[in-house]
Amino acid sequence: MPPSPPKPLSSEDLFRLAFVGSPRLSPDGAWVAYTVKHAELEGNRYRSNLYLVPAAGGASRRLTFAEAGEGLPRWSPDGKTLAFVSDREEKRQQV
Repeated sequence: MPPSPPKPLSSEDLFRLAFVGSPRLSPDGAWVAYTVKHAELEGNRYRSNLYLVPAAGGASRRLTFAEAGEGLPRWSPDGKTLAFVSDREEKRQQV
C-alpha cells in the first residue's frame, strides 16, 4: 500500500506547536534553562513557561506553572539563582 500524501498544515496545527527559545547555560555548564511557548486558541494568546534540563542530556523539568507568561531566564554569576521576567502582575516584572 503506498503512503498517503502529506496533509497540508492547517491553522489548528499551528496552535498545537510549541516554540522553544531563550536557552541559557548555567555558569558551571551543568544546566540549560529555556522557555517553551505555546498558543492558546480559547484565549487567543501565547503562554510561556521556564524549563530546566541537564546540559549533558536527560529529562527536562518544568519550573514555572503560572497562567501568565515567563521568559528571558538569566543565571546569577554563581549559578545558584535563576532570574526571569514574568507577566504575573499587571506589568511585566523581574522575578
